[in-house]
Amino acid sequence: MIKIGIIDSGIEPNYMSQLNNVSALKLSKDNLGQILIDHVDISDKNGHGNVCFQLISSVVPEANYLIIKVFEERLVTELDILETAIRICINDKVDIINISAGLTSETIPHSLKMICDEAFRKGILIVAAKNNEGSRSYPANYEKVLSVELENDNITASYGVKNSKKNDLFISGNYLSKECKTICTSFACAKMTGIISKLLINKGRLSLGNLNKELIINGSNN
Repeated sequence: MIKIGIIDSGIEPNYMSQLNNVSALKLSKDNLGQILIDHVDISDKNGHGNVCFQLISSVVPEANYLIIKVFEERLVTELDILETAIRICINDKVDIINISAGLTSETIPHSLKMICDEAFRKGILIVAAKNNEGSRSYPANYEKVLSVELENDNITASYGVKNSKKNDLFISGNYLSKECKTICTSFACAKMTGIISKLLINKGRLSLGNLNKELIINGSNN
């Protein structure tokens, strides 16, 4: 069975109790800047992580989940905490990582790209949300990361591939609105992670080329 890492604002314990295959932890820093791991304070104080988990688990409730809390009330974190969260997912041998957020600075250190590339080399897919306003966002803008955006204009497919060379994927706003009141790239990303995870369960590991083909076929028929 596949394992899904969700890097976000945590999860409510009652959501965890709905499934038997969910573990969670929180990353934070002490006064000296050392990163701490906490298995107790995992509750979602924003609500963002809960929605992402529900969108993904509604598609693949049978998957195993690793929830890593890196946000509190605001969806803001530090680069080294995000990198540590990805590192934990790699070490835990997840199959896919959902990051429904991104850093929009123009001076993102190369270290984030390096760890995303490492995940890809080890067969781990990272699915990341593009910025809602269209700004460059990381890790979504990296070549080895599957980026997700909303598409609303003249789209008949529920989801699919916008640019296969750049691994740009899309979810239609109409399709997402059937499950979600708030229509944004964050939740589009989570929905896409669920869709891709289901494909991995049904088809096994896929090359990016074959994954894109499956998304195009399934998205047009959904």
